[in-house]
Amino acid sequence: MPSMNEPRETWDRITGDGEAQSKALVLLKRQGVTFQTFLKCGSPAVAQGVTNKNYWEINNNAAPLIVLPVYDGPVPSIYWPVDDPVLCDLVAWRQNDPHNWHFLVGDYPAFLGQFWADDAAFVHDNITLYSTPLDWLRGDGSGSVVLDWDLARPDFLQMGGIVTENMSLGERALSCLRQPEPNLPEVSVLMGAS
Repeated sequence: MPSMNEPRETWDRITGDGEAQSKALVLLKRQGVTFQTFLKCGSPAVAQGVTNKNYWEINNNAAPLIVLPVYDGPVPSIYWPVDDPVLCDLVAWRQNDPHNWHFLVGDYPAFLGQFWADDAAFVHDNITLYSTPLDWLRGDGSGSVVLDWDLARPDFLQMGGIVTENMSLGERALSCLRQPEPNLPEVSVLMGAS
């Protein structure tokens, strides 16, 4: 069940004193994430929380989760100030299980790194896809992670190409692209209309 908290409220609660972000920096550096990427990608944090199939929520008696903000558009950072960032959700995963991530509210765009996907679709350029949020961070926060394959498909169709970090992700992207087009209704014009 998704949390009733707004992502901004929860993010501010987690990161209020900066300690959660310091803990994340230590954990993520051990997993190959650079300090520069940490600052560039919305400064992940550590929070104690419980998870179920798709969602997570704060619980001070639970094991730690790495939490990353999900923005619809540019990620605000010290390198790139954003006036009104659109924080949609918070994605979280256990340090030892980065392939199994969870959402706070389930209101997320098609991609983590939505800005990169929007840009690639707009200029008909290539996009680099990563399998997990941790892999995305290891990749310097450039490119994207698909959060919702159905929402991603229209963007894929506008891109020049898709580059994936591994074969299974490439196969998943091909499968998404090969989905049949929906049945489109016939469009007609009334006689005498201009």
